[in-house]
Amino acid sequence: MKRKLLMMLMTLTMSAAMLAGCSKDDSETTEKNSIATDEAVGTEETKDDNDTSEDTVPAEKTLSDWLAEEGIKDQLDSEIASVKSTYSSTYSDVSYEIDGNTLVYIYVFKDPIPEDAIDGMTESLDDELAQSVKDQNLISIMEQQSGVKGVSVRFVYRNPDGTDVFSGTYSE
Repeated sequence: MKRKLLMMLMTLTMSAAMLAGCSKDDSETTEKNSIATDEAVGTEETKDDNDTSEDTVPAEKTLSDWLAEEGIKDQLDSEIASVKSTYSSTYSDVSYEIDGNTLVYIYVFKDPIPEDAIDGMTESLDDELAQSVKDQNLISIMEQQSGVKGVSVRFVYRNPDGTDVFSGTYSE
């Protein structure tokens, strides 16, 4: 069981490395974010029936917007493929999805975790993941590279039958 816990923590480190690698250089990202802000991409015009003035409300950038930027999805897909290959003896699948401004990593164990072992590992896993996210400044890195505020990351570990073994969401 300790081996499985260690493997899960190692995948967190790989996830952090993926995020650190999923940006072009910082100056280019900063420049793009600045241009997007200056141009108020996605502005919405609102009019009051009695008022002829126009108010614009800029749309906030989301993680989905960041993922749609050139090369970001391809790079993240490549990093996920690398994690799948590296940990193929532990996980039958590794994937990710975007849920609002939460990047969700999903790890499916190759071998099921027994019910009686789940309770004992979830509390320590939650503590270790929370500490690792904090120690590695994972949320700050994601926000800086994506240009999105209020980012969080969720780690979901599942048995082969699709039942959740653990799910934890972390933010600043």
